[in-house]
Amino acid sequence: MLSFMYSGGDMSKPFTLVKYSAIVGDKYEFTDNDNVKITRQVVYKSTTDDYDIVFWKIKVLKVEETKDDPIVEKIVYVANHKFGLVGVMVHFKNGAIAKLGLVPSNL
Repeated sequence: MLSFMYSGGDMSKPFTLVKYSAIVGDKYEFTDNDNVKITRQVVYKSTTDDYDIVFWKIKVLKVEETKDDPIVEKIVYVANHKFGLVGVMVHFKNGAIAKLGLVPSNL
């Protein structure tokens, strides 16, 4: 899964969000147009169905994104090989956490 949010609209500069074959410790690095280095690291990979989504339990990978930011400490992306991105947690430097759960849809 790739993202383009740091590419400044340049579709030739994808940044890896998650590789489903990844192992804990894998790192992906990117430097944006403002010369800010963004690092994503796999911090968790399920071996059992342990993440709740609606009424199912699924296996997930958690990828932690860090960069030099005055407000956000880190962003944690939660992804599944079948449903894609299923959750995002934004950890702020003041200790607050914003959680976004994404639900699969057959639209």
